[in-house]
Amino acid sequence: MVASSEMLISAAQKLLCPRKKRLSPSTCLDVTVQIMAVDLGVKPALLYDSNAASPEQLQVYLRSLQESGVVTNPLRILSIDENAFIFNPATIESHLDDLLQSKSLLLIDICPSIKQPVLVGFEKTTEDMIKTLSEFFMSELEKGSSVIVLGEELYNDWNLCTLFGILLGYPASYWFDQTKGFGNCLCMTPLVVSSESQPFRLQGFPFIPKNILQIQKQSPLQNPLYLH
Repeated sequence: MVASSEMLISAAQKLLCPRKKRLSPSTCLDVTVQIMAVDLGVKPALLYDSNAASPEQLQVYLRSLQESGVVTNPLRILSIDENAFIFNPATIESHLDDLLQSKSLLLIDICPSIKQPVLVGFEKTTEDMIKTLSEFFMSELEKGSSVIVLGEELYNDWNLCTLFGILLGYPASYWFDQTKGFGNCLCMTPLVVSSESQPFRLQGFPFIPKNILQIQKQSPLQNPLYLH
């Protein structure tokens, strides 16, 4: 069964609808594409912030995407302090293992005591957080739960700013010493909005098919689009 854009919009508006506030058609399709990216392993997780849909509503929506064939992997939901992440178990486990092995995560110190952000090394508290998080995932996934809740007893001492960057697969994450407060040196920094565009056009597709995301996942040497 091939899901049309109309079907995907209808499902999202019906199932992700807290207090009768419907998502716009463009938001519905964007959410679906982001979930497809997680499903294909393009990124480990998605922070769902399109509206106030609950983890249970997200679970029902994911099930509908699986039934329609849009999603093929057993995606899960992680709830952290009223924030919901949709994640791919295989990808997130591999991602955390890679970080622990390579220690390649860049941390950007934004403590208020410095004038501008500074790159810092892979410090031990972050390494310990990733180890604990990896063990937590392994334990919870063995239980087969569709919705996993990260308790405050775990994340209370963690830097959520750093944690969220790690879960989302960002190559760099903000860090600050929260034992000295939650301020940062970016408070008065003007925001800069950047945009990206793809050098190819989609013709004849009412919706982005999976093979397009698979092409984007390939390395430049594997991706024929980089050769033109």
